[in-house]
Amino acid sequence: MEAQLYFFWSSILLAIFYLFYLLLLKHETFFLLNRIYLLSALCLSMMLPLLDLSNLIALPKIELMVSTLSVIGSEKLVIAAEQEFDWLSIVYWIGVAFTSGLLLMKLFGVKRQMELQEKGRAFSFWRTKVIDQDLDNFAEIDAHESIHVKQLHTLDMLLIELIGVIFWFNPWIYCYRKSLKFIHEYLADEYAANFAGSKKKYAMALFLQNFNGGPVLANTFYNPLLLEARIKMLH
Repeated sequence: MEAQLYFFWSSILLAIFYLFYLLLLKHETFFLLNRIYLLSALCLSMMLPLLDLSNLIALPKIELMVSTLSVIGSEKLVIAAEQEFDWLSIVYWIGVAFTSGLLLMKLFGVKRQMELQEKGRAFSFWRTKVIDQDLDNFAEIDAHESIHVKQLHTLDMLLIELIGVIFWFNPWIYCYRKSLKFIHEYLADEYAANFAGSKKKYAMALFLQNFNGGPVLANTFYNPLLLEARIKMLH
């Protein structure tokens, strides 16, 4: 029961923090602050339900009236509660095992793509950049990926993936992951546009790129799903 309460309150906090982000911060261009906010919100949502705040809040004393149940009736209630808890535990751990397997597959996919270094690739993972030197606008792409590496964006994605293993059933986790992915691209685009010397020139470079993206966990330069939002935020 304590585990269920923990997941319940953590989910409530995740929702409150994310809704605040959607309403007030999402469309702002303070990208670094937004990144810090989302990471802090994730950590606080995990930790706050573990704290004992009963000493800070004076709760009124309540006198409980306990009614006596028959022995047979109480035994049935205990057995039913245990069975329900067991089923929930089984389903939960199956989900944990499944999402853990998916995460391992993603990591294996990144490792494989880094070893292959195919033509037309441009992505980064942790401290490694994989960029085809024959690509147009190589200098801007390299500047873009350098920010991903320098600011440790991979660390954010690994954190959200690990939390996603524990909270695989919570849709808010996937919202946080998507928003962090967007923010990473905004930060890298901002730097690369300054490097290029013109937002219009860099936006055109983004629009005209047409090559293979990187693995799921990697920071890939070209992502058609994020392209419109990235160009909009540049301006």
